[in-house]
Amino acid sequence: MSEQFDSIYWRGQGPLFLAARDATGQPLGFSFVGDVESVEGSPSVSRQDIKENVTGQRNTAASFITEQSTDITINFKSAKPTHLAQALQADLTVKSAGNVSAESHTAYHDKLIKLANVKVSNVAISGSAEGTDFITHADEGMVEILSTGNIGDGAAITIGYDFAAQKHLSANPSNTEFMMTFPGINTANNDKRGRCTVYRITIDPAFLSLIQGDQEMSLSVKAKMLMDDLRPVGDQLYGWEFED
Repeated sequence: MSEQFDSIYWRGQGPLFLAARDATGQPLGFSFVGDVESVEGSPSVSRQDIKENVTGQRNTAASFITEQSTDITINFKSAKPTHLAQALQADLTVKSAGNVSAESHTAYHDKLIKLANVKVSNVAISGSAEGTDFITHADEGMVEILSTGNIGDGAAITIGYDFAAQKHLSANPSNTEFMMTFPGINTANNDKRGRCTVYRITIDPAFLSLIQGDQEMSLSVKAKMLMDDLRPVGDQLYGWEFED
C-alpha cells in the first residue's frame, strides 16, 4: 500500500514510571508506580480572534493562541504502599514487628481507642483486665473501653501491646516536580514499542476514591504539564519515540 494511504493505530499498554527532578531537570531515578488503568492528557487553548471591518460581516481575519496548558489524569490501580506513596505524595515508614510499652490515651466509656499500630496482640492496661474493663479489636488496632469496668470515663491510661510488621503512609503533598515516562506496548500494531516522556509535571493532592466498596480501588490523580525551560527550544513539553 502506498505510504500516502498507510495508517498505524495506537492502543497502549505497559508500565508507568515517575522520577523527581534535580536542579538541572534530570530525573533522580525512575520508580514504577504499579498498575495504571489509563493516562489521559487534556489540552486547553485560549485564543484571541481579530475581526475584520471591511466586508461588514465581521469575519475572523486572524486568530492567535494566547494561552495553552495541558492537564494529565493518571488512574492508579495498585494499593501497594510504595505505589500509593508516590500517587499520594506521602511519606512511607516501614515498621518491623515490635512492641509498645506505654502508649498514652484518654479512655471514654463504650468508645474505642485507636492505637498507633494495626494487627496488635498481648494488649495490657495497667490495673485492668481484658474482657472486664476493655475489649481488644486486634486486627483493627483498637481497644474498646467498657462502662461496666473499673476504668473511669475520661481517665488517662497507658496501653502496652505487641504489633506485627507493617507500613505507614503519611500524606504530605508538596510541590515536587516530576518527570513521567511511559514505555508502552502498542497492541494495535504487533506489540511494537512506543515511549512517551513528559519532561516536567506537578501533581495535585489526591485521596483514595474508593476506600470501601465491592470493586477494586481506583485512584484518579491530576497533574499539570509544565514547560521545561532547561531543555532545548522546541522540545520543552513532551516527546515520543516509536519502534519502526
